[in-house]
Amino acid sequence: MKPEGKKRAKRFCQIAFICLVLVAVLLTANRYCYGAWNPFVPPSRIDCFHRRYYPSIRAVVLTGKVKPVYLASIAQYLCGKRIYMQFPKGKYVPTVIFLHIKDDICLPYSLSGGP
Repeated sequence: MKPEGKKRAKRFCQIAFICLVLVAVLLTANRYCYGAWNPFVPPSRIDCFHRRYYPSIRAVVLTGKVKPVYLASIAQYLCGKRIYMQFPKGKYVPTVIFLHIKDDICLPYSLSGGP
């Protein structure tokens, strides 16, 4: 094998290894944040504001004044899921947060347990 071919094969192996590590880190982050390995399905739980939220029965379409506009957490961008709430973060923990699915479709998650 020529030296150029060896360099090209070595470079390909390095890029493939970096891609595999990146995918592993993203899947592990999704598992840590949402309790599920699959990043393409809505999670069975969301940990936000040091509380645990569980999903509602079905997704809802929210438009106009009922559409949540306040981003709940910047840390959620790590996994690529946007989580919103209807009111700005204050001294109270929101009882409902919304996972943005697509367009105006959101999946509501309710706070579990008591105070």
